[in-house]
Amino acid sequence: MKQKAKEIVFCTLLCVTLAACSQQESPGQPEEQQKTPAVQPAEEEPVRLSLARERCSAADKQVEYTIANTTGQRLGVHPVPRLERNTDTGWQTVPCHGGFCGVEDPLGEQWEGVLDLEWFAPLEPGEYRLTMTVTRQGEEWMQVQDTFRLEA
Repeated sequence: MKQKAKEIVFCTLLCVTLAACSQQESPGQPEEQQKTPAVQPAEEEPVRLSLARERCSAADKQVEYTIANTTGQRLGVHPVPRLERNTDTGWQTVPCHGGFCGVEDPLGEQWEGVLDLEWFAPLEPGEYRLTMTVTRQGEEWMQVQDTFRLEA
């Protein structure tokens, strides 16, 4: 019985890790050339992600962020970050080396989090975009995002 429980926990963690860090491939387009379309909410959006700093140094290990909810509704947030780097060909997803449980957290008026940059190391200097998923009644509702510049 104890061995079966360990197997179930292992399989669950493996599935969640793979799902959180996987990227969908577009037919005929190499993985490293995939672009993620820009979905930037307008300033009047009722749910916003804001980074604590617009600039970070290569020595910084974390970036703090806040998700503000002014809808008056009970929402959720999936604490599974997507980090992208702005390149000459558009926004490119940065591979993630971390695992996430994928369990929705309640989003009241404000939700604060910390992005561990070591999950995405090594990062090169440039402009990055953090995106998080907001849910309504357990279903994906919108993507919220903000950008920061990583300096050498």
